[in-house]
Amino acid sequence: MRAKGIPIAGLCIGGGVPSLDNASVVISSLRSAGIRYVAFKPSTVETIQHVVNIAKAHPDFPVMLQWTGGRAGGHHSFEDFHQPILKTYASVRSCGNIVLVAGSGFGDAESSFPYLTGDWSMAFGKAPMPFDGILLGSRVMVAKEAGTARAAKELIAATPGLADSEWHKTYNGPSGGMLTITSEYDEIIARLNSDYTRPWFGRKADGRVVDLEDMAYAEVISRLVELMYVKHQQRWVDKSYCQLALDFISRAERRLGSDLPEMTTVPDIQDLPPTELALAFSKRHPTAETQLLHSEDIQYFISICKRHGQKPVPFIPVLDGDFGTLFQKDSIWQLEDLEAVVDQDPQRVVIQQGPVSARFSTTIDEPIKEILDSIYQGHISALLTRNYNGDAAKIPILAVERDGQGHSQYGMVAIDPSRVGLAADEHVLAQVVEAICIHKNELLEIVNYNVQGLQYVVAGTLFQLTALRLVLDGIAKLGAPEDGKWDQHISNIVGSVFDNPIDSQHMRGSATIPLSGIDVPFHSSQLLSGVDGFRALLQAKITPESVNYSALHACYIPNLTAVPFKVSKQYFELVHSITGSCVAASVLSSWSDELLESADEVAKLAAILLIELLSYQFALPVQWIDTQDVMINKLGIYRLVEIGASPVLSGMAAMTLQSSGYASKCVEVLHIEQDKDLIYYTQHLRSATELKQVDPQPPVQVPATAPVPTIPTTPDSSMTNSPVPLVDVPLLALDVIQTIVAHKTKCSLADIPVQKSIKSMVSGKSTLQNEIIGDMHKEFGSKIPDRAEDLPLLELAEAVGTLTGGLGKHTQVQLARLFSNKMPSGFSLSVAQETLQSVYGLGLQRLNALLLVALTMEPASRLASNDEAKAWLDAAAQAYAAKAGISYSVTNNSGADSSSSQAGTSAISSAEMKRLQLKQHNHIWQQIQVLASHAGIDLHKDTRLAEIKQAQAAGLQTKTDRIIAELGDEFIDGVQPIGGAKVVATTSSYSHKTTLFFEDMYRTYGACGSELIVVPFNQGSTNDIQHLVAYIYNLSEAGKGLGWDLDYVFPFAAMSDIGSFATNLGSRSELSQRVLLTNALRLLGCIKAAKEQRGYNTRSSLVVLPLSPNHGIFGGDGLESALDYAALLFKPQSKPEGTLDVGPLAKPKHHFPGSRQHEQLEHLRHLQGMVNLDKVVVITGYGEVSPHGNAETRWEMEAYGEFSLEGCIELAWIMGLIKHVNGMLKATGATYIGWVDSKTEEPVHDTDIKPRYEEYILAHTGIRLIEPELVGGYDPKCHTVLREIQIGHDMEPFDASFEDAQAFKSNNGDYVDVWKNVLSIDAAIETIQAGKARVMLAGGVDDFVRETSLEFAKMGASSNSVDELAKGRTPLEMSRPCTSTRGGFMEGQGAGIVTLMSASAAVEFGAPIYGIIAMQQLEHQLTALEAWRRKELAEMSKNDIWGNEFWIRNPAISPLRGSLAVWGLTADDIGLASFHGTSTAANDKNESDILNMQLHKIGRTPGHVVPVVCQKWLTGHPKGAAASFMLNGVLQSLRTGLVPGNRNADNIDKELEEYDYALYLSKSIQTPGIKAALLKSFGFGQVGGELLVVHADYLLATLSQDRLEQYNVKLQQRTVKASRYWQDTLVGNHPFVQVKSHPPYTAAQENNVYLDPLARATYDKASGKYKF
Repeated sequence: MRAKGIPIAGLCIGGGVPSLDNASVVISSLRSAGIRYVAFKPSTVETIQHVVNIAKAHPDFPVMLQWTGGRAGGHHSFEDFHQPILKTYASVRSCGNIVLVAGSGFGDAESSFPYLTGDWSMAFGKAPMPFDGILLGSRVMVAKEAGTARAAKELIAATPGLADSEWHKTYNGPSGGMLTITSEYDEIIARLNSDYTRPWFGRKADGRVVDLEDMAYAEVISRLVELMYVKHQQRWVDKSYCQLALDFISRAERRLGSDLPEMTTVPDIQDLPPTELALAFSKRHPTAETQLLHSEDIQYFISICKRHGQKPVPFIPVLDGDFGTLFQKDSIWQLEDLEAVVDQDPQRVVIQQGPVSARFSTTIDEPIKEILDSIYQGHISALLTRNYNGDAAKIPILAVERDGQGHSQYGMVAIDPSRVGLAADEHVLAQVVEAICIHKNELLEIVNYNVQGLQYVVAGTLFQLTALRLVLDGIAKLGAPEDGKWDQHISNIVGSVFDNPIDSQHMRGSATIPLSGIDVPFHSSQLLSGVDGFRALLQAKITPESVNYSALHACYIPNLTAVPFKVSKQYFELVHSITGSCVAASVLSSWSDELLESADEVAKLAAILLIELLSYQFALPVQWIDTQDVMINKLGIYRLVEIGASPVLSGMAAMTLQSSGYASKCVEVLHIEQDKDLIYYTQHLRSATELKQVDPQPPVQVPATAPVPTIPTTPDSSMTNSPVPLVDVPLLALDVIQTIVAHKTKCSLADIPVQKSIKSMVSGKSTLQNEIIGDMHKEFGSKIPDRAEDLPLLELAEAVGTLTGGLGKHTQVQLARLFSNKMPSGFSLSVAQETLQSVYGLGLQRLNALLLVALTMEPASRLASNDEAKAWLDAAAQAYAAKAGISYSVTNNSGADSSSSQAGTSAISSAEMKRLQLKQHNHIWQQIQVLASHAGIDLHKDTRLAEIKQAQAAGLQTKTDRIIAELGDEFIDGVQPIGGAKVVATTSSYSHKTTLFFEDMYRTYGACGSELIVVPFNQGSTNDIQHLVAYIYNLSEAGKGLGWDLDYVFPFAAMSDIGSFATNLGSRSELSQRVLLTNALRLLGCIKAAKEQRGYNTRSSLVVLPLSPNHGIFGGDGLESALDYAALLFKPQSKPEGTLDVGPLAKPKHHFPGSRQHEQLEHLRHLQGMVNLDKVVVITGYGEVSPHGNAETRWEMEAYGEFSLEGCIELAWIMGLIKHVNGMLKATGATYIGWVDSKTEEPVHDTDIKPRYEEYILAHTGIRLIEPELVGGYDPKCHTVLREIQIGHDMEPFDASFEDAQAFKSNNGDYVDVWKNVLSIDAAIETIQAGKARVMLAGGVDDFVRETSLEFAKMGASSNSVDELAKGRTPLEMSRPCTSTRGGFMEGQGAGIVTLMSASAAVEFGAPIYGIIAMQQLEHQLTALEAWRRKELAEMSKNDIWGNEFWIRNPAISPLRGSLAVWGLTADDIGLASFHGTSTAANDKNESDILNMQLHKIGRTPGHVVPVVCQKWLTGHPKGAAASFMLNGVLQSLRTGLVPGNRNADNIDKELEEYDYALYLSKSIQTPGIKAALLKSFGFGQVGGELLVVHADYLLATLSQDRLEQYNVKLQQRTVKASRYWQDTLVGNHPFVQVKSHPPYTAAQENNVYLDPLARATYDKASGKYKF
């Protein structure tokens, strides 16, 4: 079951406990299948002990012992509940792998609490014997959410049940409404299948019982036939059942799609025997055997099972509210037709209930939440009474308290005293803080001393911080005291502030800036209570042996003391004076200077001192002012280098050095990123001498075609026999592969062994190898596996599989080129095909195979005549015959022989038919010549002119042939300019979207010299037709006409008329006829008239007419069948009108990476065992809310430029345009499953959603003008502008509501939004690698903020939309990264998130691995990185020298190169660079410069470009979420191999041309695969980072085959579950986000959950939640 993808974590074995041997077999099987635990239900003391023995034999495998006793109803036991456990409890608890669960007689908190605490056993004079868990069954069966039918619920509720002391009475007969029976089945489904007339429907092909959602389409069809068709009597139980089966097959056909265009499946299979339906359907749709039902199709299936007007189905498809109806309705007929009953058993209904627990089920439809909450709250109440005498206030609270929303009462603010005149003396600020604390005894402390007189940080309660702001605002207003007495001055201001009500608003003041997002008072005394716990943690981590005192002594300056580290009595005294540390006091109490004479003692003291400093550092102020003073004045440093994300500390140091006390000091302040050249003493200069000329490869010598034997051409004969046709065989992928390799390597097919790989045959020529692989991708598409060059050709052909069509794109192009360049004029590919078919009797597939052989025999130069061409073709035919092992029966002229062999019958050959046609043609031509001579018409004028031109052409051809012979085809093809056609395209929906479509088409396919003109045109308008033709053919001086003549005409205008029958044809049908037929002919007539008027009589236009693919046979297509041009000559019989819905349905999509087989990763097997999976961090999930919806809909637009049908459905659903209905339509009362319009509630079929809503979706997604309703009513057209005016008096008062007055006051106060772009992924990675967590979430979020937007606009950083609109650009075109016309970033918003896991956890859990975080570089503070460096050096011996961190300790290896090398990669393997790409002038250039230098530095091959992705052309700049969007896009590129282009990149800035490695794409490109990708995140204030993401294959290749197979099984299970969850969300089965209302553990479990590191929650399917 696990192998099939069923998400089973454990197996419960009922009906007895197996023997030890059998149990061992079971456990071994479960282990190999990836199932984590097994459960047994013993019935006696003996069987309990048996379970103990099984657990002891398998101590590493969890075993659940479920004990129910007899009071559960006799399903598993008739024993007393308590005595067996009392006797065996000690034995059970001797096995640490046994989970003991009580499972009977429970229904409320009072009954279950004693069993969880263990108190139950004390009544028997025993010590407490707690169970690990309880099972609730009976009471849950009557819950609101339970699928139990209402009638069954009522029956259960009406059953009084029995007390624990009375349950045994049921042995003797009914008691309390209960009867104990002997049965090993306690689940309704099992009883349905074993005893009841209506069995459970869900069953797999292998017999496993499942839910409907776990069945594939073919399995449902098969099960329907099994249960509704009497096989041995060859009849349906009821004729309505046949229709039900056909309806479901039709639905499945629409979901899976049809391979045959002419008709739906249903009519094809109606005549088949029902027992063959499933097989026939599977042959047509192979995926039907594995594709699980779509959630919407489950709803449809259940709906047709319940629909009115048909006989009730003879099975139970689902346990829902209609169970009683399905179970009981029409339940008598089986007695009259026992042949139709399952197993023909007339005694096939018992509801099983525990006698004791039944007494708790007194109320039906009580929500499960209320049931569980009542038990949960009851347990809490019992614990509160038990442990705290019912007083909740006595429960201890640790650290910072938070309210119900998770908010604390604390905050932090930055203060610049100079803004209020306090720069000269920081002690005044301390006086202010002290004075406020006197008035209100709450936390308010200076916690950061950063820059003398200029920068401090204060922590405190929000109330105190508000008071501080008001006091400092008062000082700013009143100024310094005239008498210099600050004490009284401060006291007066503080008093006045506290005299008025204080509203705790966290906002900016004159000297204060709130630090948003921080609600913990870091470095304050409030956190002193956590010192002891932190000390204990550090003591476990830091030992005397791990401390390098020499590295700390006089070098480490703690921010607690601002004094260089030293083991001395004085330093301990200093620490004690600051911290009051009892540990420091203890050391001082026993101090002796003799301790310093022992190295061991010094190491111990150093460890103690370091631990104390670190323990208190988060609870006491940071003394950075004094630390700077020590470094600059006392230590005399001359160079300060900050290593961190941004120049924070170096910025403080620069401010300090500008102050008067340090004016004479000369200190160079540098930052690791900003001043990289100065720090590393490097100059990134490139000279011409560094660019070495690469010698070109010697030209490949192409051998002339070897002489080949010729065979006689078919002789002319008046009466010959046709060749005997050869049996056609499918074209083999191996033939195509051999041909491509032979053609590319200039070898014969005989020299291409199928046992060798492409790599072995190209002799190290990587360019040639890449070209071959590229040609194969063109030929076979996605069928080509990764690392195809390493596979033998035979294995590669097997991977490609069966070819369903003819030749692919590559071989078609090569054959066309061959006949165009090397055959004489007139000897075309079609002529060759006709010749081969007529001479040798070849079918289409054999003909293709022969042409492939011919391709490998390409002549060296153009053949001079048709005879030479025929000889070459005949030679190719003989070569193919030898290769295929066949012989031809060619045409012959032996009339006598043939007549005898053909029994007197004869036939006219194709050659004879041509001779007769030619004779007739000559006769007609002679008549025309006579008539022309009589009329004086020179018929040979054009012929003579053609002969002259032909002679000229022959001369030119001779010269061309000589040039080709000298230079070769590839050279000529490579240097030729490309000409192009001139095209007029018409559109009835002329818009920006339409012009972008044509612009992209022109950019993709337009050749040099081509022109594309797009004009608006309505083919339904006669006026438009006349004007269009005039525009094309006229040429005026005003330039209003083109003056062209049309060579090709494609009148492909069309409009849908689906749903129109003969009974309801309307004006739309008439308009459709006018557009498709009448005016199409009118257009051709106008063109003809224009040609005649201008004398273009000899230049005909080729008209390509649109034909209908269904020829009107579907019905319901209005006049389409009559409008089909083919119908003018031939009208096939149409299908009668009907109501069959043949519209296709949206296909279910999931975006999990596919499983990789061991053989597919063979080329990476060298990585096995080379990395520490605990230290490798992978991405196992991603998501976003972006301007284009979610991550996948954004990817559709980014990668492909449009939303798919499924993407439009998702967005229409997200935007509230549609909603899903599973029930009755209000308007018609009809049952309907599908989408409806949210406003009108009219049904909308899947295929209609995109054309109906796409325009609206596109208008309200992506970059667009601000929609005020989405941003709090802000309208940029009328935003407030502040102007300074002078007034002579106060503003007159005016009436306003309190709310308006407050808003006016707020809008005119001082305010500022502080924005940060924080990439949390770095912290998440470090947490995982440190072993503190195995799973982390990381991401970013930002909304549109009016004030921030205005500030960016003032800075000139954002694009000016007014200017852009004036230039003719739409909002979609305004974000233009890397172009010469870029004008700043566009505002964006959204949220993005990724799930990070250690690789070991991901493999263990079967999580999808989208990419490996091979490197992250985020700038940190100097002290943090320095401490990290020392820690790494100190623990060097502990690390794996050759593991994934081998490069960290070697400064000669760059992090990027080292990270690549871990996975066996080099700089050349980076396949994508995702740029921050904000569309600002500086950013795009700087990023390009850095990338170029970076790749040059680490040795990327010159000329090997990296495609650059600039995602913000699509999303704008979402700031906080930007890097998340980018990372998601990188993961999608890794998954698909597709690199999305910047569709606004129509003119790349010339200043970017110097960056050789960067390739700026304007369209998406499909690559064979991306091995690694770089992500760069540049932010304001030089906050940035970089990620290296490696393809997941490199991680999977490190796994053993067994472990990989286990992972694939788990991955498949997770894929199925995730896909089902998403489908269920779309169709309304449950909300997308299911918010928890309470924790997954009970109050009694809470402590154990927190204290047990192995405690894990498991999913409870019944409740749909995780529980402990």
